Amino acid sequence: MRPHTVRVYALDIVYPEGSFEPGWYPPRWDEPEFLAALTRRQRRELPKMKRQFRWPHERLFLASSGARGRALLLRAYGAQVEVLGSDPVTWRVHLSPQPLLWPFAEPAEGLTSPMAAAEEEARQEAAREWMREHAHMYLSDTASAAAETARFRR
Repeated sequence: MRPHTVRVYALDIVYPEGSFEPGWYPPRWDEPEFLAALTRRQRRELPKMKRQFRWPHERLFLASSGARGRALLLRAYGAQVEVLGSDPVTWRVHLSPQPLLWPFAEPAEGLTSPMAAAEEEARQEAAREWMREHAHMYLSDTASAAAETARFRR
């Protein structure tokens, strides 16, 4: 195992007053300079977008570029946004395609008796069941993706 350190980024958003009322859309969408910068297709779609405007979902980001991009979009819509970064989070990246069954010990190797092998299989199944029920927050998409990055490198 090798550690992989990442930060988690969140957005501190202050929405414009009345922006959750039906029929609200960003005031900038009526400015002549903004309309001039749009393509013909975008101008055709604008009335529909005004009727169906919704704020993008708030979420956490594992890349600062994603958080900054979402902040830029929200600012363009009129919100005040600050990008917040967490303290470094260290994930243990497993080099095997199968994650370890934390907090249980690794499977025993070299079992000779059928009874010991059956007990080991039952223990592993109990660990998998525990993980399905309780440990969703401990499994990281980042960790599993990092373990498989060798497949995608060229």
